[in-house]
Formats: sequence, C-alpha cells, structure tokens
Amino acid sequence: MPSPIRPDRPAAPRRTGLSPSLFLMMVALLAGCGGGGETVDGAPAEDAAASRPDGQRRDAERDDAGEPDAAPPETPTPDISPEPSSLTLLAPPGEMSAEGTLVLRNAGDAPLEVTALVVEPAGEGFSVELPTLPLVVAGGEQATVTLRYQAPDARPHAATLRISSNDPDEGRLTIPLAGRVAETCLEVMPRTLDIGPVELGQPSGRFELLVRNCGDVDARLTTVEVVDDPQFRIAAGDQDGPLSDVPLAAGSALRLDVWYVNDALTAGMSAMATLRIESDLEGESLIEVALRATGRESPQCRPVFEPGRLDFGALRIGTTRDLDLTVTNAGNTQCEFRSLEVVHEDGDPANAFALAPGSEALGTLDPGASRALTVRFAPMIRDQQGNRSVLQLVYTETGVDLNRREEVFLFGVAALAELGAVADAQRFADTQAPICASPQRTVAVQNIGLVPLCLTGWRQSGDDCPAFELLLAPEAADCVELSSGATQEFAFRFEPARNGAHTCDFIVAGDAMNVPEVVIALRGEGVDTADQTDVFEVGELDGRARAYFPLSRPADAVTVAVTVNDVANEAWRFSNDRNAVYFEPADHPDRGDEVSVRYEARCLPRE
Repeated sequence: MPSPIRPDRPAAPRRTGLSPSLFLMMVALLAGCGGGGETVDGAPAEDAAASRPDGQRRDAERDDAGEPDAAPPETPTPDISPEPSSLTLLAPPGEMSAEGTLVLRNAGDAPLEVTALVVEPAGEGFSVELPTLPLVVAGGEQATVTLRYQAPDARPHAATLRISSNDPDEGRLTIPLAGRVAETCLEVMPRTLDIGPVELGQPSGRFELLVRNCGDVDARLTTVEVVDDPQFRIAAGDQDGPLSDVPLAAGSALRLDVWYVNDALTAGMSAMATLRIESDLEGESLIEVALRATGRESPQCRPVFEPGRLDFGALRIGTTRDLDLTVTNAGNTQCEFRSLEVVHEDGDPANAFALAPGSEALGTLDPGASRALTVRFAPMIRDQQGNRSVLQLVYTETGVDLNRREEVFLFGVAALAELGAVADAQRFADTQAPICASPQRTVAVQNIGLVPLCLTGWRQSGDDCPAFELLLAPEAADCVELSSGATQEFAFRFEPARNGAHTCDFIVAGDAMNVPEVVIALRGEGVDTADQTDVFEVGELDGRARAYFPLSRPADAVTVAVTVNDVANEAWRFSNDRNAVYFEPADHPDRGDEVSVRYEARCLPRE
C-alpha cells in the first residue's frame, strides 16, 4: 500500500519586495493623476481598457507572490503483511499435521481489523484455529494464526485461506495452502562400490558413500554394518566400525568412508561383501550396498607375529615364565632376517625379557613358512609398575633390497607373594564357665599380593588354646593355594574351663615373601554368671532406619529389659537374628542418651 505523500521541505516565505509589473502600474497611476479627461473608475477613459489587463495581471501576480496551497492532512491507514505468503503442511497417514503458523503483521499506522478467516474450498483437510473476530492488530504489531492439515487420502490437496480486513488496498487477501502425506525416503549413493585392486598386505584408499534422508520424516539408522567379509571397513567421522542408533534428520545426510584391508588377496582373486543399512523408516527399513575388491601383488616380504603382544601378567620374583610365538612370512617373496633382539623400554633392567635358548637363530624365511620363537621373563626385583620391552625383528626383502622392521610388545609385572590377616584379633563373647560355649566366630587370612601363594600349615600357640576349639579349616595339604585377593577362613568356638581372660595365638604359615607366618590373636573371657548389662551411648542415628544395639552375649529375649537415661523404656524390639535391641525411627533415643540393656545370656551347649 503506497505511503501518504508528505512535504519534504517547508513552504516558501512571503516575498516583501515589489514585482516589476507592480512598479510600472504605480508609475502609470501617478502619471494619470496629473492629466484630465473622463475616467473609468478614477482612471482616464483612454487608459481604462489598457488598465484592466494590468489589473488582472496584478491579481495573478499577487496570487503567485503569496503562500502555496497547504498539503491535505495525512490519514492513518492499516497495511496487512502476511508471512509466509504460502503454507505447506505435512501429515503422517491418518494423523494430524504439526501446527503451521501464519503471521499477520500490521505494517501501517492505524489498527488492522481482521474480520474473516475462511478456508476455501472446504473438505480438503485444512483447518484453522479461529481467534476471536474481529482480530485487531495495532500498527507495527503482529498476530499469529494456526492451521493444521489432516490428509483425507493419499493425494496432495490444495486450498486457500481467505483473509478479510479493513486494509484499503488488500481488504480481501488469499494465502495458498498445500497439504500432503509426509513421505519417507532413504537413498544411498552409490548403490554398488568397487574398490578395485588393492596390494596384498595394504589397505586401499577410502571411498565416500552418502546415506541421505530424502523424505519428510526424521529417521534413525538402527544398524550400519558390513557382513560377509570383515576386511571391508567403514567409518563415520572419527568412529570406526559398525554404527548403531544414528539420528538422520529429514534432508540431512551421513557420509561414510569405506575401504578394504587386503590380508590375503593375491592377483586374480576378489572379495565381496554387503553393507547393510537398517532404519526405522517404514518401507525403507533395509538397504544393501554391494562391495567388491580385487587383489594385486607386488614383490613383498611380510613377516607377521602371532600373537602380536605377549603379556606375562604378574610373576613371582625368582620364578620363570616362557611364552611362545610364531613368525610367518605372509608375503610373496623371501625374507632375509638381519637381527632379532629384545629392546628394553621401561622398568627395572634386572627384570628384562630375553629370548630363550634356541630362538636367536637367524636366516631366511620363504613365503608361507613359519618359525617358532620363545620369550622368557625371569624377574628378580619387585616392580609392580611393570616392565615393558619390544621384540624387534629387522629383515630385508630379497630382490627389493629394503630393510624393514617388525615388533612385538612385551609386558610383565615382577611381584612379591604377600599374605596378611583380615583382622589381627578376634574377641569372643563372654562365656559362662565351665558349662557354656560361645557363638561361633571366624578369622581369615588373605593373599594381599598380585601372584598366587600357598598356605602350608596352621597351628595354635598358648596355654589357653584348649579353650578355643577349631571348628572349620581346609583339608590339610602341602599347598592350599590362594589366588590374588582370595581369603581363607577358619572357624572357632570359645569354651572356657575357668573364669578370667583367655589368650591364644592362631598361626598360619605359607610361602609368602613378605612374612613367614601370620599371627591372629584369639581372646575370650570366662564368667561365672549369665547376668549381663550392656551400656551404649547414642550417637548420630539415621532418622529413616531402625537403630540397632547389638548385645555382647547371646541373649534370652524374655529376660531383656531396657532403660534410657535410667528410665525404663518399652519402645524397643528384639531381633533374634542379630541378637540386638532395636528402635523404630519414631522411637529413636536422642543423641547422647545412655541406653542400658540388662538380660540373661543364653548358655550354648558344648559339643
């Protein structure tokens, strides 16, 4: 809508000087006043006719010399500006589309009144969420109108949205509407890929393959993988190997690198595989791309070690471990070995690796032939960070006269065999002498080193040891083996013959290198009564959990009595499984309270 014309400069000021024509007229009047004769309107008759045109000119000159006519005042007008100018909506089959938004902007300076929003023709699947009409939009402001589309069938449909408003130029405006079923489309370019000749023992160059979502619906690639031949490789960006759960938005593409590693193809041989691309798109769930590569030979000596790494693990100091490997000429020309040696890289040199006797022999190796080698690790000094070395083979390709090198990584840890106690002492419950037995208790030793060790025996030492009966132990043997981190338990029961303290040392021997024996103290007290009182000072309690107070002797539940700060308390329960008094969260004693539990200890039978 054209904007109103506005003056772009002020009106010219009124002229105050005399115009030439007015000056001549005044001279003529002055001359007429001096003569006689008839006059017309006070002028001589003979001059009257001549004076009229001058008078008329004077009037015109006065008009010219005056101010120009003023411009008419501006009238504010609305100006409707829709965005976008057309709208396309996509809907899944049988479902409603996402919202389509039409913005109605008022580019004018008077309020815009939208009085009607009508989709024509009806029945094409389009609907508009009608705002309250008239819709008033102030100058410079905007309003939004929401449209949706539900496909009545699989065909594309079209309609127009008619907008009626008070815009003087565009009072009836139409917006084209298009609607169709959202389509799924997934394409791969190229659909076949021939990598061509690849030298034996070498990877090919990388070829690009494009997976494009050419539809309207976001997709997810559930699997992208090569089947039939693992020597065909794929990568996407910095991720090598099979891909899974890859999002692919509508209109976007995934770039794949594809190449072939030739480990066996000679001239005239070929390999074929299939790149499978599976997605969650209906009708496009599986796409297969045929892959092909051929072999090409050049004179090559190619020694291959198997395995390519020797890990000796943790080895006990003073022992020896041998590991075998083979070297095979996988090339097509003879190899001439120049040197074979172990190169130390890290760790204590006293723990260096070495070739076992008979493995140092050099010579030539024909295509397809193999040779067995043995590497030895015999650590002498503890070094739990590990020793690292490489077995380095230097060879010459016969006929090509090139020196090359092949390496095998070697690793091992020099470790001590170490034994320790899980706990240095075991305290048994006070037990009534000489008629009762305590509950069973266990002690344990543990392999705290990195290498296996042997337990070679165990015994008790002390005058009171008859009161501590060994109930459970492994079968006696020359070696009870404990792997790294493993424990061995021993179970005891305390049966005092008298009142008072009892002490016994339980001693476990083994071939550990840190200590010859581990000593665990067994302690118990013989008493003459079943009466017992256990006192607890309450600490910080978990307000959401029960508070347990374990008793020092096996209690007869019917004899238990509890006081809190010397006041009898009944808000407790007894757990036979834990041999403990407990309080529910709502009945917790306060921090710092003294809980006293009196009971009669049960007398466990002796066997």
